[in-house]
Amino acid sequence: LGSLRAPAALAALGAPRARIPPGKRVKVITVEALQAWRQALASRVQMTAAERKAANQFVEALESRGGLRTVGLRHDWEVLLHSLREDMPHFGAVTDRIHAALTLAKATRTPPRLPPLLLAGPPGVGKTHFAKRLAAVFGVPQFVYLLESAETVAVLCGSERHWSTAAPGELWKLVVEGLFANPVVVLEELARAAQGGHYRPAQALHALLDPVTSRELRDKAVELQFDASFVSYVATTNSLDGIESSLLSRFEVFHVSEPAPREAVKVSKSICKEVLAELKLCSRFAMPAGEVIQQLSLLGGPRQVQKTFRAAVARAVSAGRSSLQINDLMAGFQVGAPKPAQRQRLH
Repeated sequence: LGSLRAPAALAALGAPRARIPPGKRVKVITVEALQAWRQALASRVQMTAAERKAANQFVEALESRGGLRTVGLRHDWEVLLHSLREDMPHFGAVTDRIHAALTLAKATRTPPRLPPLLLAGPPGVGKTHFAKRLAAVFGVPQFVYLLESAETVAVLCGSERHWSTAAPGELWKLVVEGLFANPVVVLEELARAAQGGHYRPAQALHALLDPVTSRELRDKAVELQFDASFVSYVATTNSLDGIESSLLSRFEVFHVSEPAPREAVKVSKSICKEVLAELKLCSRFAMPAGEVIQQLSLLGGPRQVQKTFRAAVARAVSAGRSSLQINDLMAGFQVGAPKPAQRQRLH
């Protein structure tokens, strides 16, 4: 319960009504769950007076905040989704599926809910980049969880109370302490999640991805049940090998390939625009065009385009220029050279 004493946690739960965004609202915590938790606290004899006081303050803050949270979806979601499809056309099938789900929610006047999505494709095609862009369509927070180095799902579901470092999981923080019931959780490298030994995080994902069990999710540190069924999960993987069939069946799987030449130009322009916006250079640095954008599109994937463009902008700014030259791109090939066929076209 040490983490429950944190003033920041109590302040988050007591967020003022003025901050609550517009949109459909769903109940993520019930009155019955809070009452059961109070009864459980009353029966504990090993709690100190300070711990009991902190726990009571915590549940009182929850009761004051209420159990409703907003299911976020921006009013201009169709425009943003169209822009995403234009910028990343090789993800067209995924974008169309999302559009269909949101259109159905609009037609039925129900809170939007996405099925778990699994993006399978070679490294560097932009899987994680696409997942992060999706959060902007809903206007909700996102959390990226790298499963490759994970041993448990404590990061998502909280750690057991008997550990000295016990703390609520990210799902609790996002859904209960946050403003939205539908944050976007990106599960990176799903196939590389540890499968052997005592810890099996991939196995533990079954309950999170199931629409029934996720409605009654229990954070291990807080020991309080809440509804996490509106959370949007987007997983990425380079290969489906090693993913258990029972876990795979919980996803809608989309195979993503490298963008075609014309698609690669669109993707490169989108990445350049985002990088300039991130660096706050939109009004002071020219968007690449002509030969420069063509050369960027030959680099083989969004990840390499972003790295090369970011480094090239740094070189141009250091030289006192507000636009790129071909030499700015070529300077980086000594470190991370492209494929031989690509290198020939750059000269």
